[in-house]
Amino acid sequence: LFFSKFSFNTVIDIGANVGQFSLVMKKNFPHATIYAFEPLKTPFQKLSDIFATDVNVKIFNSAIGPETKETLINVSSRNDSSSLLPISKLQNDIFPGTLSIGQEKIMMAPLSNHLTENDFQNSVLLKLDVQGFELEALKGCENFLNLVTMVYCECSFVELYAGQALAHEVIEYLSRHEFVLKALINVQHDQAGQVVQADFAFSKLKR
Repeated sequence: LFFSKFSFNTVIDIGANVGQFSLVMKKNFPHATIYAFEPLKTPFQKLSDIFATDVNVKIFNSAIGPETKETLINVSSRNDSSSLLPISKLQNDIFPGTLSIGQEKIMMAPLSNHLTENDFQNSVLLKLDVQGFELEALKGCENFLNLVTMVYCECSFVELYAGQALAHEVIEYLSRHEFVLKALINVQHDQAGQVVQADFAFSKLKR
């Protein structure tokens, strides 16, 4: 419903998992080109199968971050809660069944290793759902932030992943790149009713 007010020609889905967000974007913006990034092998295979015949969806088996390297990701028993950061006890207390069950070797690289400026059609949505790694992933997109219309990013108010940047740090970073917070969606609370995380929508300031 939130996205029905907008029109995007390019969607970059970082932390695509098995394509949940990409499928919603495909329904809302059928003519958009979608670039979906998922580092874990099993979800990536499902993502590839779903969009195998769709020429407007490009799939990449990679995490996005500030450096190009092979690294380890902590795999959660719910794979959409997997993270490049250690999964905390608090994460499992609030979202039961999300503790780490092992690690997997993955590739990480800046977005510029995969895309060029020519891939950014007018009106660009950058979505990140990377379980505490938001700020580092944004740094991996920094070369292209001037081309992005909206950033849609899951952020936390408490440390669910060890060492993660919290919401105010992401807000400050995007503010420096001329984005302003416009909306909070899918707000999540703990058992005491305190807000723990939400999806944040940032719009590029218009000059």
